[in-house]
Amino acid sequence: CELGLAFPFGGAVAALVLFLFVLSGACALAYQVVWVRALGLLVGNSLWAAVAVVAAYMGGMALGSWLAGRWAGRIRQHLRVYAACEALAAVWALATPWVLPVLTRLAAGLGPELFRSWGLPLLGRFALSWLFLGLPTVALGATLPILVGRVGHGLLGGAVARLYAANTLGAVLGTVGAGFFGLPLLGEQGTMAVAATVGLLVAAVAWF
Repeated sequence: CELGLAFPFGGAVAALVLFLFVLSGACALAYQVVWVRALGLLVGNSLWAAVAVVAAYMGGMALGSWLAGRWAGRIRQHLRVYAACEALAAVWALATPWVLPVLTRLAAGLGPELFRSWGLPLLGRFALSWLFLGLPTVALGATLPILVGRVGHGLLGGAVARLYAANTLGAVLGTVGAGFFGLPLLGEQGTMAVAATVGLLVAAVAWF
């Protein structure tokens, strides 16, 4: 297995990394599902919240991937940097109940009637959404390039495919789990707490 050759102890550690990346994808999309709902208080409408979150998610992850791609070749402790990215996103998710009210108060000062025109109030709320999601999404976007940097050295083809497949599978599980089970049973904060706890566990295992 190409991925197994890239890690010490061979296939066992490679399988563990793939499993961690499944959980990583699940956490990332669970965060996104909850943030779509939570940012409705900030943007004022579920449709606009979805647009803001998805746009911020894609933009932040693209920036994170680009930055990590530039530096991945210079990193020596890839799994520990990956762990730090996962931990950062998890801690930010746990901080959501305290950070969002502050941003909501800032948004209230932008003025009412924000959906009557594409003016500064709406753009300001989008900017606040991007500000809130920028740090965790950049961290999440960096995870794949960091692991690719670890399994590189001529092994890119199959190894990257396995990593991407694992992360995408996790994303599907996280979306379904958060949307159909987490939110109805645990609510926003409970779902975020479970996802963040899993994210911290992923970070701890990757670190050690």
